[in-house]
Formats: sequence, structure tokens, C-alpha cells
Amino acid sequence: MPHSTEKFNSFNDFFTAGLKAEPNATYLQYFENPSDEKPKSLTYEQVHIISTNLAHKLHQEYQIKEKSVAFLGNHGVHFGLYLLALLKLECKILLVSPRNSESAMVHLLQATDSKVLLHMERFSQISSKVSDQVEGSLAHCVPIFDAQSKTLLKTPIKEFEYGKADLKKTAIICHSSGTTGHPKPIPLTQRFLIGLVESAVELYEPIHNKHLLSLAPLFHVMGLMFLSPAAAKGTYIFPCEFPPLGNTIEETIRRTNANCTLSPPLLLEQLATRIQRGEADMSLLKQLKLCTYGGAALQRKVGQYLLDQGLNPKTAYGSTESGFVGWGDSDPNWKDFDYMKFHMPAEWYHLEDWEDEGLKQLIVSSSSPNLAPGVSNRPDGSYATKDLFRQHPNRPDYWQLIGRADDTLIMSNGEKTNPIPIEASIRNYHPVIQNCVVVAHDKPATGALLQLNVQVAMTIAIDDILKIVEAAVESANSNAPSHSKLVYPDMVKVLPLKEELPLTDKGTVLRKKVEANYEQLIDDMYERFLNSEDTEEDLASGLKLDLEPNTISKFLISTLSELLRKQPSEIDAKENIFDQGMDSLLAIQFRNSIVKHVKKVPNNFLFQYSTIETMTSALCGDAAGQDIKDSYEETKKLLQKYLRRIDEDIPKPAQSYHKNMNNPDGEVVVTTGATGSLGAMILRDLLKNPSVKKVYALVRGTNGLARLNKTFKDRNLDTQLLSSAKLNVLPLDQAKPKLGLTDEQYNQLQSEATMICHCAWLVDFLQPVIYYEKECIVGLMNLINLAYRNGQDAMRLHFISSVSASMAMKGNVEEKPLPEDPSCGAPMGYAQSKFIAEHMLKYLADNKNMPTYVLRVGQMSGDTVQGYWNLTEQYPLMVVGGALHMKKMPKFASEIDWIPHDTSAASICEIMFKTANDQPSSTESIFHIVNPNRVSWSDFLQTLRDNGLQFEEVSPEEWVSSLSKDESNPAYKLISFYEDITNSVMPIWLTERTASVSQTLRMAPKVNSDLVGKYLKYWRSVLSTSQQ
Repeated sequence: MPHSTEKFNSFNDFFTAGLKAEPNATYLQYFENPSDEKPKSLTYEQVHIISTNLAHKLHQEYQIKEKSVAFLGNHGVHFGLYLLALLKLECKILLVSPRNSESAMVHLLQATDSKVLLHMERFSQISSKVSDQVEGSLAHCVPIFDAQSKTLLKTPIKEFEYGKADLKKTAIICHSSGTTGHPKPIPLTQRFLIGLVESAVELYEPIHNKHLLSLAPLFHVMGLMFLSPAAAKGTYIFPCEFPPLGNTIEETIRRTNANCTLSPPLLLEQLATRIQRGEADMSLLKQLKLCTYGGAALQRKVGQYLLDQGLNPKTAYGSTESGFVGWGDSDPNWKDFDYMKFHMPAEWYHLEDWEDEGLKQLIVSSSSPNLAPGVSNRPDGSYATKDLFRQHPNRPDYWQLIGRADDTLIMSNGEKTNPIPIEASIRNYHPVIQNCVVVAHDKPATGALLQLNVQVAMTIAIDDILKIVEAAVESANSNAPSHSKLVYPDMVKVLPLKEELPLTDKGTVLRKKVEANYEQLIDDMYERFLNSEDTEEDLASGLKLDLEPNTISKFLISTLSELLRKQPSEIDAKENIFDQGMDSLLAIQFRNSIVKHVKKVPNNFLFQYSTIETMTSALCGDAAGQDIKDSYEETKKLLQKYLRRIDEDIPKPAQSYHKNMNNPDGEVVVTTGATGSLGAMILRDLLKNPSVKKVYALVRGTNGLARLNKTFKDRNLDTQLLSSAKLNVLPLDQAKPKLGLTDEQYNQLQSEATMICHCAWLVDFLQPVIYYEKECIVGLMNLINLAYRNGQDAMRLHFISSVSASMAMKGNVEEKPLPEDPSCGAPMGYAQSKFIAEHMLKYLADNKNMPTYVLRVGQMSGDTVQGYWNLTEQYPLMVVGGALHMKKMPKFASEIDWIPHDTSAASICEIMFKTANDQPSSTESIFHIVNPNRVSWSDFLQTLRDNGLQFEEVSPEEWVSSLSKDESNPAYKLISFYEDITNSVMPIWLTERTASVSQTLRMAPKVNSDLVGKYLKYWRSVLSTSQQ
């Protein structure tokens, strides 16, 4: 890397010499307005003249030469020219990110002793507040000027002269993203700036006639590439809009002939999405010779896709502390875009072994002239970056950035979030919040998982808990930078009471383990928030506003003012919302509010209609709108999609498996869902059954055996069974074609297994059916492919369905396939997904000769031995909240067919073995796992009295009314559910065939006083423990 510190006395000499070398060449291009078809241009000489005149003007007004000055402004040409002017005044320039909180800005000014805060008009309010809190500080609003003004372009009255400057003197102060709480100011010397600018010479050397479109903000160290033309020549281009919108890159290329870009990886990810959707102009994008990204890693699949489309993405690596120190090979034939070479002399750095095998941490030596002063964190004066790299397998001088060695979360937009203060703030807000972990690595926004204190939570109504969580998040956000703020409730997930975040011995959260254990939950949370397609039914279920312009306009202004934390009177209906403070994160929330309260709009709605007036016109212009698809129609669509998939994946009828012919030594069973109550009981029975040779338990996540052990312990089952040689635990990822198994594991299952018991299914009654596609239906299809076994000896596939798939049918429900109309099931995603699954299995039996079985499970009660029945379910809570708490129970005229968990599991296992030699038949393979020995509701109430409970019987309406007035009642959390079921009439699920096959079901115990006594004993033990 060349270095000019010997040739020049200061950065200003270095920079001015570069400008004067080619005075008539174009230094920069910019747009006065986003809609301008042609950019304005300034030559090297004009940039020099304007910045010199601005410097004189600033010093004349504020007397700031060689003083510490903070600058807060919008990214754009005015920011750039003011920056050059302040450099000419030899100020120590603190570049303040507008994303900082007020308290963070105060901290930065105090830490750098900046007594002058120059700001653009947009930041007048916060600048005044910040200045008031910094003793001796004054805030001054600098004007937006016409860069083409003849006044500014007059030859300066006097050039600035620089004597022998100290190259160690601070020129610019950037700051961290606040990874230690408040952002940390990092001084950059004259020598550092020269090195930074010269790095651009090599970085863009292969590009002839460089026209660099930079999408990095000027307050960020990457944005200082604005200074690079002084050494690298070429033209620096400001985008036509900032922050950049969907088509900003193509539009700027079209208007300027840009041929290379510099951006955070998030923008390349957005560009890839536009290309995939057919929205991008590839003829323009292919003009780019190089797409450099930095600040974070680019997802490998995204980079590969861009390469496949003819683009040339390449990584660049650097930091505020060390400058640009490495970048990838710009040769478009070099396909490992995410590997880069360190462009520093060997004595300036070294790579040190890290704890994980094969990873190394970059250490920048104190001898590096690019190392910022005061950042050393090693006794020898060197700087450990905490960035981890992996060596290229074939080119040892190339390295791939893997991640961070500390807890700093590198987001996909290049920002860094320190989760520690956010987590501490939330965790310490109220005793009901036991722990919290913030996630944001490789994501464009922060999210959080919260663990509640079970004992405290059981004493607080669910609505009050949610209010506490909301207040805790708001408190944490008040001191967090804007890019780190949490969006409640979309990006805050309260975990079920039974779940605990993994901790170290010291009580700190094991962040990597959380990310692994909750990978699917985290991915789904981001998917719903960022893309909305998966939750449109949820969002669209709210009450809609009338499409009347005045009503809609008021709603939009009110919503925007809340998001921007402004008064409605401060919102300008004619001004672009992004100029009023809107950013990409807030835009997602704004659009979601429109979908929820007005109508469905496309993802780019706010970018198409960026003022309140144009939004109002667009929303009201088509009053009829597009109705959200009926959930039953969505069910039909999904079912047809997977019936087609079956025909594609299973081209010919299968040969059925027969136990006596093929496997006389015993059954080999594949199970899923064994960490749930029913699945655990099934696994226990299989392990105890002498007819079973082996059990493959497919369990989500890592360390499945530990999860099974916990499940058995929680239900007081014999954990010694899990040491059985029969048991083989394998990791399950239903969404992957081979279920997340290795080829060896998958092939072993296909060669050994004789039957599958598929019990794993998401239970979330609030999710639409489309949500269950990724969560469950894809997994069922993958299990079907496993069972098909290429048409040879297909495994028997037993699917644990639900009576909810037929809950809307009248009268008696026979043990037959469901009607083709999905309205026979409950209108919720869970029931509709079971409807789809049942029809998939029917199709397999009828058309592919596969032995498939549907076992419709009804309401399960606690087991017959321990009485384990989860206290958070509807009926346990009804008894505890009604008979124990209110001394009231509702009267129903219905019968109940509750079946104990262990009876249900035993019946299922019995059916699995007794149907082993049955021929495939869709009509003879339906079983109802409900209690054939029904009792009346009044009989159930009598069993409560038999166990010493005293209460009065009241109408369902009165019971709900009493419950609604008592938020301390543990049943209050399910009041909306109780309101819906009070007057419902349930069908009766017939059990003639099932009882004939299963003696266990036939002899199922009635819900009697003995059984209910066990349930009450268990519930009381739980309540007693929670109150200790």
C-alpha cells in the first residue's frame, strides 16, 4: 500500500495537491432533487474553491479554526462540502450519526470537548436539546446553499496555508455504534486519512474512468471514501435518493453512468430480491464493473446469486480503528467474492489462533500508520479487532470474515448493536421478566426473546404482563441508538412459561446457544416482520377504517406522528415522509399498520407513495380494494399445491410393506414430536414394547437426547428408558428435503424403518393456515418421501391428526375421510393444516398405494398415574379459576369425551401394530382417539364436588362476566377463548372401528372422581410451588 506521509506535511496538502492535479475533471455528481433527470457536477477545482470559501465563511461567523466542532447533518453534497471546509480549518471534526439517541450525542460532545455543534435545519430541535446539556456548548444551524452559486465559485480571497503539521494530529472523530453502552469516539489522524484515501487507489485501480456510486453515509468511516478521488481520481457520485429506496441504484446508474458501487451488504440483498422478482433493470446493473460491500458479511447465497446474474460483488474489510485494510480480488472470474486479502505490510498485522478450530482473529500492530490513536487493547500497543476469519482452502493469502469474537452483533446493514445494556434494562425493569436476549446478527433489525419468572407470572394477568413488557422495551429503547431499538410487539417474543434461556454458570446468556435453539422461531419472527406475506391474514383481521379521504389522512398522520414521536401538527402531508424522519425500520411498521387498519398494500407502497397526500389518494382511489383471501380458499390452494407435489415426487404406486414378509425380528419405528406430552408417552410405550426392535426419535435442534430427558423428567416418566439400546436420537429439520439428516442417516432410515408415527405439529391457534406450510406441511411432505422409499416396501405412515379438522361438522362424525370442503374444520390455521394433511394421506392411499393412517385425537386430559395436565390449558384453568378462585363453574348441556394422555398413547401404539398387515385403504384407515365412555358435564362437576370443591353453577354468560371483572384470576388470560366456546355445540366423534381395533381405547377410563382427584392434586402442587 503506498503511503504519502513523507511527501506531504498534512492531509490538507495531500488533498489539495490531488485536486489541483486535474482541476477540470469531475470530482462529484449530485442531485438537487430526487426527480432530477440529470445530476449537477463539480470539478476538482470547483470543490477546492467552494470548500475554501465555505471555510472562510464558517470561521468568520463562528471563530472555529483549530477547535473541536461537532457536525450533524443529512448525507449529501452539502455535508461533503462542509466536511472539506472544516478540514481546511484544521478543526477536530466530530461526525455525529443522526441515529444516535439524545443521551448518546450529549456523551459524544462531552467526551470530545466539542463546544460547537453545527447542524442542518432538520436537526435543530435535537441539537438545541443536546447543546443545553453540554456546558459551554453552542448549536448553530448551517444553511443549505446552492453549490452552483457564483458567489461560492469565486476565487477565494485567500488560500489556506499549512506549515509543518503533526501527522499525528486529530483530523476527524468518528464513533463506534455504541458497543460498550454509549458510542465511543475514535479520533482519526491526518496520517490515518491519507492512508484511508490511498487505499482506494488499489481498491478501485482495475476500474477505468471510475464513477463510484457510494451508498455509505458520510458520518460513517466507510463514507469517508468521499475523499478518495484526491488520490484514486475518478468521480464520486451521491445517489439520487438517500436513504436509498428500492430502485435507487438503477436510477442513479441510468442518470450518471456509475460503473462501481460501495455499500453495506443489506443493499445488495435488497437488490438481489428485486432481481429475483423481475423488478430490476439488468441492462443498467450490468454496467457495474465492481460492487464492493463492507461493514458486515454478505449472505453467501445472495452473493452467489448476484454472481450468477453477471454482477461482481466483492468484500472490503476495515474499521474506524484501522481503516480499509483488505478487499477481495476484483477479477470477475474470481468467484469467492467473500474472501479478501489483507493489503498491509506483514509487520502491520498478524492473525492469531482463536478458540474455534480453524478461526483466527485479526490483530493490527501498533506500527500500522492506519491505526487510530487510543484504540489499543493489548499491552504491546496493538489492537485486537475481535473479528474472526477463516483461511481460503486453496489461496492461503485470502481470508473470509466469519463473525465477531465478542457479543457485538453485526447487523446486515453494517450497523453494530451492543445487546448488553438493552438486555440489562429490560431484565431489570420488573421481577416478572427473568431474562432477556437480544438477537440481530446478520439481521436488519433487532429482536428479543424474553423469559418470564414463572412464580411471579402466575400471579399477574397476561394483559398486565404484556403491558410490563411493552414498558420495559420502551425504557430500553429510550437510550438505544435508532438502529438498535426494538419494535414491540413484532420483534419481541415472550417465551412460554415452561421454556428457559440457556445460561452460563455465571448466569449470563449463552447467546450462540440461544441462536441455535431458537433458530426457527427467530427466523420466523424476522420473516413475518420484514416480509409480511406470512402474517397478512393476522394483520388484516382488524377492524377496517372507511376509505374516506379525511378519515384515512387523519389515521396516516396520527400513525406517522406516533412512529416519529412527533405531534400530529408537526407532520407535513405534502412532504416526503423520509425527509421527516422515516427510516426503513419505521417504514415496515407504518405499512403493517396500514394493512391492519385500512387495506392490504404492496411492500413498496411507502416508496411508491411517499407523502401523506399521495398515500391517501392511493388508498381511497379504489374503495373496493382487494379483499383478503378467504382462509378456506387458501386451504384449497395449499392442498392442490401439495397434491401436485405428491404426483411430482411419487410418480408410481408403491409396493406396500408387510411385517411378516419383511421384518420378522421386530418393528423399526421413526417418531416425531417426542418432546410433547403425547409424543413422550408414545415414545415410552414403544421403548417398552418387545415387538419394537429400534426407535429413531427425530427431535428438533441439537442435543435431542437432553431435551427428551427433560421431557421425561417433567412428566415423571422413567428416564432410564432413554438409555435403551433401542433408542437412536437424530436431529430434525422438517423444512429440509432430507429432514436435516446426513445422507448416511437418511439412507439408514430408508433401509431399516418399517413405520412412521408423525406427532410433531405446531400448536398455535392464532396463526393462519399459510403459516403452517413452512412449519408443518413441508415437513409432512418430506416424511412422505422418506416413507415412499422409492416405491419399494413403503413404510406405514401414521399421522396424528386432530378432531379440530372436523369440528364444524354437525351431529356425528364418522370414521371416514373428511369432505373435500375445508369448512368442515374449525376456521383456524391449525385445524385447516390438519385438514390438508388428512387429504394428502387419503390421496396417497387412493392413488399411490401407500399405507397411510389418520388418527384424529380429541381433547386429552392428564395421565392416569401422575395426573399431569398442563395448568395453562383451557380446562385446568377453568377449574382453578372457576371452582377454586371464583367458587363458580359454568353449566353446559354437553358431554365430554376427554381421554387421558397415556390411554391415548397406548391406543395409538396398539392401532399401529394391529394394522401392520392391512392393505392401503383411505376408507378403512381413519381412527378417532377420543373417549368412547363419555360423561355429561354435570357428572364432571360432581367429580369436583366429590373431591371437596364447593361452588355454584351459573350460566356460561354469567361465568364469563364474573371472570372479566377479575384480572387476578389465573383463567383471565384465556377470557377471549372462553367467550367463544360458551355456547358452542360440539359434534360426537364415533369410535366403533377404533374401539374394535384397540382394546385400550375401548376400556378407556371415564372421567371419574379418582381421576379428577389426581388432576387436582397435580394442579395444587404446581400452584403451591409457584407461590413459594
